[in-house]
Amino acid sequence: MPQAIIKYIPEYEYILYNISGYSDEAIKGGVKLRIFLKILRDIFEKDEEEFFKTLRETIIALDQLEKQEKGIEYFETFIRYIMNARKDLELKTVYEIVKEISFERSELIMTIAEKLIKEGIEKGIEKGMEKGMEKGIEKGMEKGKLEVARNLLDLGLKIDKIIKATGLTEEEIKKLLN
Repeated sequence: MPQAIIKYIPEYEYILYNISGYSDEAIKGGVKLRIFLKILRDIFEKDEEEFFKTLRETIIALDQLEKQEKGIEYFETFIRYIMNARKDLELKTVYEIVKEISFERSELIMTIAEKLIKEGIEKGIEKGMEKGMEKGIEKGMEKGKLEVARNLLDLGLKIDKIIKATGLTEEEIKKLLN
C-alpha cells in the first residue's frame, strides 16, 4: 500500500478473554450482554443438559426483552447462531424447550425455521445452477473441439496435427471420420 494511505489505517490490538471458566454470577453487564456471553461460554458445552439450562435461561430473558423494541431481532439472531454453531442440535429440540417457556416464541421458531429452509433451498438452487453452467460450458467446449476437428479433417489435415490443435484423442477423431 502507498505510504499516503498507510498512515490512515488504525493499528488495533486484539484482546482475547477466555470466559469458559466464568460462573453466571461473574458475568456482569446488561441483559443483552449477559445473554450473549453466556451463550458464547456454553455453546460448545459437552453436557447437553448444561447447555439446555443456559438455553432455557436465555429464552426466558429474551422473552422479557420482547416487550422492548429489538427483542424479536435478538431472538432470531440467537436461534440462528445456536443452530449454526451446534451441529448436533435439532430445531425440534429447541422448539420443545421454547414451547415450555413461551408459546409465542415457539411460533416464532417455526417462522425462523421456514426462513432457514427457504435460505437453504435458495443456496441449493444457486449451487445447482453453478454446477449446471459448469457442465454446460464443458459440453460446449467439447462440442467446439469436435467441430474444429471435423473442419480440420475436411481441410485435409493429418490426424496427429488435429490431436495437437484440439487436444482430442485419436479415437475421438477416427469416430469423426466414420
